[in-house]
Amino acid sequence: MTTTTASSTPLSQGQSLSSYQTAIAIIPPAFYHPQINALRSLYDKSYLRWPPHLNVLYPFVTPESLPSAVQNLRRVVEESKGDGLGFWVKLDRAGSFRHKQNATIFLSPGPHDGELVGDPETTSGGALRRLEGLLSNQYTKRGRTGDGVYRPHLTLGQTSLDPVPLNSLLSKAGKLVMANGLSSEPFKWFVTRLAVMKRDEDGDMRVVDEILLGRRGTGEAGEGEGGEEDMESEIDRVPRENLDEFQGLGLGDPEESLRGVRPETSCQFSTESNEWVPVDITSIRGRRFLLKDITIATYNVLIDSPFPPPVERYPLLVNAILSIHHTPPSLATPSILCLQEVTDDFLQYLLSNNAIRTRYPLCTHSPNSVLPSIRNCVIFATASCGPFEWRWLDFAKRHKGAVIASFPKLGGPDKPLVVATVHLTCGLGDGSVSAKAIQLKTLSTYLRAKHLASEWVVAGDFNLQTSIQSIDSALANRSISKDTHELVRKGLIDEEVFSDSWELFFGPNEEDDVPYEVDNTAVKIKGEGEWGATFNPYTNPVAAKIVQWGSDPRPQRYDRVLIKSTGNLRVRHVGRFGFPAINSQDSGKTLECGSDHWGVATTLSFRPDVGDTSGQRNSVKLQLPEVDIDDQLLKTLVDPYLPCRTDRSVRETAITSLREILLQEQEPVVGVECKPSRGAIPIILAPVGSYALGVYDKDSDVDCLCVSTISTKTFFEIARQRIRRFGGERGIRVVRFVDAKVPVLEVRAGSIKFDLQYCQAPAIIEHWSTIPLLPPNDSIFSLPAYGLRSLNSYRDTEFLLRTIPNLNVFRLAYRFIKIWALASGIFSSRFGYLGGFHIALLLARICKLADGDPKGVTAAKVVRLFFDHYSKTDWLTEIIYDPEFSVGARYQRFSREPMAITSIHIPVVNVARNATRHSISALTREFGLAEKALRSGRWDLRLMGRENEFLVEYGSYVKIDVQYWGNALRRGKALALWVESTIPLLLVELNAKAPFVFARAWPRRFVSTAELDEWTELRGFYLVGLSNGDTGDERSKEQKQKDENTFIEVLQGFERHLKERSTGVLEYDSTDSWIQVQHVRKSSLGMVKADDRDWGDDGTEGDLIDDEDNFIGTKQDSDEEYVCNDDQSYSSAKATSSSGAKKQPKRPVPGRKLRPALDVINRIKWDPSLDSGDFLIGYEDRFKGIREIDVGKWKMEQTDLEFIPLHRVAYFKRRGDGVVVWDRETKKDLLFGNVVGESEE
Repeated sequence: MTTTTASSTPLSQGQSLSSYQTAIAIIPPAFYHPQINALRSLYDKSYLRWPPHLNVLYPFVTPESLPSAVQNLRRVVEESKGDGLGFWVKLDRAGSFRHKQNATIFLSPGPHDGELVGDPETTSGGALRRLEGLLSNQYTKRGRTGDGVYRPHLTLGQTSLDPVPLNSLLSKAGKLVMANGLSSEPFKWFVTRLAVMKRDEDGDMRVVDEILLGRRGTGEAGEGEGGEEDMESEIDRVPRENLDEFQGLGLGDPEESLRGVRPETSCQFSTESNEWVPVDITSIRGRRFLLKDITIATYNVLIDSPFPPPVERYPLLVNAILSIHHTPPSLATPSILCLQEVTDDFLQYLLSNNAIRTRYPLCTHSPNSVLPSIRNCVIFATASCGPFEWRWLDFAKRHKGAVIASFPKLGGPDKPLVVATVHLTCGLGDGSVSAKAIQLKTLSTYLRAKHLASEWVVAGDFNLQTSIQSIDSALANRSISKDTHELVRKGLIDEEVFSDSWELFFGPNEEDDVPYEVDNTAVKIKGEGEWGATFNPYTNPVAAKIVQWGSDPRPQRYDRVLIKSTGNLRVRHVGRFGFPAINSQDSGKTLECGSDHWGVATTLSFRPDVGDTSGQRNSVKLQLPEVDIDDQLLKTLVDPYLPCRTDRSVRETAITSLREILLQEQEPVVGVECKPSRGAIPIILAPVGSYALGVYDKDSDVDCLCVSTISTKTFFEIARQRIRRFGGERGIRVVRFVDAKVPVLEVRAGSIKFDLQYCQAPAIIEHWSTIPLLPPNDSIFSLPAYGLRSLNSYRDTEFLLRTIPNLNVFRLAYRFIKIWALASGIFSSRFGYLGGFHIALLLARICKLADGDPKGVTAAKVVRLFFDHYSKTDWLTEIIYDPEFSVGARYQRFSREPMAITSIHIPVVNVARNATRHSISALTREFGLAEKALRSGRWDLRLMGRENEFLVEYGSYVKIDVQYWGNALRRGKALALWVESTIPLLLVELNAKAPFVFARAWPRRFVSTAELDEWTELRGFYLVGLSNGDTGDERSKEQKQKDENTFIEVLQGFERHLKERSTGVLEYDSTDSWIQVQHVRKSSLGMVKADDRDWGDDGTEGDLIDDEDNFIGTKQDSDEEYVCNDDQSYSSAKATSSSGAKKQPKRPVPGRKLRPALDVINRIKWDPSLDSGDFLIGYEDRFKGIREIDVGKWKMEQTDLEFIPLHRVAYFKRRGDGVVVWDRETKKDLLFGNVVGESEE
């Protein structure tokens, strides 16, 4: 720097530098302010008073003398600068000043040792010292204190002399220089002006003027800096020429500062460069993505001593984090991990860990990031979450705030999913509680102002005491006031804004079944508010070392995941993680865990797009009744029927094994855990029904849907071959194959039965993870009706999981209702009563229509409402459909259907199609009895078991004896199931021909206890109780005799039907089986009991009609051809069968090809020479045989309720002369001449 010697006489002789109201300083370019202020805002007490700066003269002159002093300094600069006094400043070192009570941490130019700052040998240090000397020599008294040496520095903050905070802030300052140096020169710029600063009336230092130094200087540009062009580039980085903008640098409202509003982009680990690099979020801006289910996890990793760092716990923390997902990273659902109390050292450890980088390759920070506090919040995300932006929201308390991330790929460009993580103020005192309330208010205000249309999730350590004992003790000890006590008891979380996922899923007094905590006997009793604790010194060895046991510490649920109360997110599952492994081999070994907190992981589902919601708008809300019991009683009642932990583990293992067997040599697909080879066919296996809904019991089957690209026949052949080949060593075998309209493969894994359905849908495979969220009219669902019905077993299950308000309440209520249905003899859809899907749909409707505070909804209240509502339901006229999917309301109910409970997705089916008027009467009676019992306070509905009462309350019974003594046990079971499936036909016939009789079938097989030990063959009987029906007319003796004869004829006809109907494996053979139907008096029954024997599992494969009672979905009955209703009895079925047997089939012409039916329809519709009104379509109705319909009325859309598959078309006929112009059987085709095409329907 070239200078001109100033006058030896000071220009301001008599003035001294003693006023702290003014200053001459150098302000860094605005480009550096966010990085510097990140630390200054938390550590520098003058952050709000000063911008980032290096003082040249401070203290300076009095405010009154400032104008003349500035003019004098300008004159000195003009006389001295020659070619210019501008110079380069490079802040590349961190240092500290140690005072009596504290220390100041700063950045300075050049190397230094101890307190030697601004080394004259460095370019920056020398230039600054010469400039300071030039200006300060103009005054007789200098304002510096201490040894009077000028040490240029930029203050970052102050800290105590305690080594922990001192070393922490000093290391952050050093990392700040290092991190900035990796991306550019470390805080380097060319100084061309000095800021003249003056304190305003509020005490803030404001820039009021400037002193220009000129652009040229002798300071070296440094390595790589080359001349005027580079110098001009650096000059452009200093504050603009506009003085107003220059005055505002670094002095804005802290809530609107750059750091508070400027979004930061996430970093992603690049496997190519092996580095964490900033992501390009512009690549996804403006794009729309399909919604996905997500997992949100929060974990306080506890950094109790950053110096030295607790490196021994780092591996334990990583293991806990990786335990959140057990699936391979490439197959895992989108997952977001929110960590609290993260230090710079632990962040470096995580970002360098291969397992973490593979599982969570996205992060808010990079290895070069400088975390502002000792304990920080950091967000990680899986690759499927996509790039995201984040920002820091300051709370009023220093070092407290929220990291708020926006995920466009998980929501949309205009409505991204917003995830915030917090670590609120700790402690239970008036001040700390007030601080937490303010912090939550600040966060909710921000979310509603900035992200009102988005879904949001807030996860973290809320430090909210939940133990009522702790809260009451604080009041008793006068640690908190009465107002604070009331506030804490009530809860600080605004329930109009946030909903606690734990309470939504479990309720306030429940927790997940964690083996470690269940097996730990340290605490047998938990108090109110202590269930699901994430901080528990009684079970967590790390927490036990931290707490003060003299203060009686209690378990607290500090860590939570909150969701938007009015949003479309639904809680799918909640659980805790981070527990130490239990070593049964070494019980004396000290258990280790990574943190004093357990983590919380929540799986969230988006509500599906249901299109038209008019059904929901038109549904009337139901008022929840008050009950005098809590859900604990219901849990006690259902507990004996619940699957134990071992059973759940066995089922999970069996599903995994079955997947792996089916996927031998297969490609990977989402949701499948295996490593297939390249080029094979993908197969998805997804549990549906009661297991997927979480309402199965220990005796339930597991129903699964398989989806692939191959044909149905090929799939089942491959499945059977692979299970035979690979299943033996895992205890999995094929039991039988049900070759029905919707085939089912029955498999056993130990004692667990699996029913496998199949759907051929290549497009479904590609978009499997988004299938539940697609609108129902999406083209991807353009499948054949039979395939769509199979797929709907999965779609309907997922719809219920995503729309039921409280799954835990639903599950408890479901199990209670099922136990009642079993005890009351009305749980069997095969007999025309309720099955698993019936109860699920009926109960889901109640849960969705229940009016009131969601937190006040209990299973007991839902059960009361369930029985109160359905005991008054007119089943003969009402249609039961899901209130949130109105398509069921448009179901065209037939007069022959005494009950209508519709499935959810198109094609809608009536799942209660087996119901009869007799079964409806029994259901109505049982609903009424249950409602009366609950109203009177009798909740143990098991005591209402009606089996013994059924055996004595009727004067006479229809007894249907079944006996089998053949070698193939599967045929014995098939025979029994065939009889069961036809009993509703008997009830229909009785209703039609003997209305004077009320019949009640009991859905169990009975045996005679007196003869049971003597039987060597399979033998049992079914009972239908009989009583006089209410016809309202007096019958004469002759009429009674005629009615009795009619009744006997009905029974005889039913017996003939059972013996004559031949259906393959169900064929009745008098050489090894026997069936008898008779009318018996009650006295002739003797001692009977329910037959619990399994008639059919002898370890061999075969074909059989499956049981649908525990299936929850729209699975088609394997005995669908025997489905009855009030318009079809066994006599009509028999007549159809008999006439069909006598009729000689038409012989098809060999080798002749036939145009498809679709071509014929199009020809008739569009050929101008043909009148479409003169043609009829003959098609096969499943119940009524051949029916005819006008061609113009034929529905072609699969989603239409009246859609009929083309393969049912039998012929086309001219109405005028009755001539058949196209016939499938004979391959007659008068329209096209039998020359081209081949039927493929």
